[in-house]
Amino acid sequence: MSPTFCEIFSQSYEAEQDGSLYICGIGYGKALEFLIKYYAKTLHPNKEVDIEKCSLAKCIQNYVDNERIKKSSDLARWLRNDETHYVKKYRFFRRISG
Repeated sequence: MSPTFCEIFSQSYEAEQDGSLYICGIGYGKALEFLIKYYAKTLHPNKEVDIEKCSLAKCIQNYVDNERIKKSSDLARWLRNDETHYVKKYRFFRRISG
């Protein structure tokens, strides 16, 4: 397990527990990227540099082979992106109103 993922996730969880709901979503999204890229690098160690440089979407598309992980990662990526924008596309997942 990626130590960086664990640290970012932990900080995001703390932010959520403190009621910082606008911040924790962005943090969880960052944690997701570290988790997926760490996973991809374990599957493709000879592509480590490419994986680190590519976008999360490309990483999922090109380096995640398991379809269940690929689909759930894509959904999480969409929600992560939604957390950074002023207008939300996926409001049905929101716990707070914008």
